[in-house]
Amino acid sequence: MDQILDISQEGRHLSRDRGFLKVESGGEVLGRIPFDQIAAVIVHSHGITWSNSLLVELADRGAPVVLCAANHQPRAMLLSLEGHHGQNARMRAQWEAPQPPSILPA
Repeated sequence: MDQILDISQEGRHLSRDRGFLKVESGGEVLGRIPFDQIAAVIVHSHGITWSNSLLVELADRGAPVVLCAANHQPRAMLLSLEGHHGQNARMRAQWEAPQPPSILPA
């Protein structure tokens, strides 16, 4: 069963640990979730840290990471460029789009 992990409390550290996403606070392990069960990660808190190896692992598995602002509105998404068809199609369409005609007189 795919789960969406929602991180909303300050002081958390997220890392990769032997096939698991590990959540810690103050050096104490709060929980571990198998990567195979993670569909996405949503981060509401600004006071968290994470390891680069965790973000790479999530990207390799196609799990997006959504970064939210202080008002909890999404501001950015980390997606795998390799194998994420939606992102690839969007970037290709932008690359191939013609320049819009100028509306200013020449």
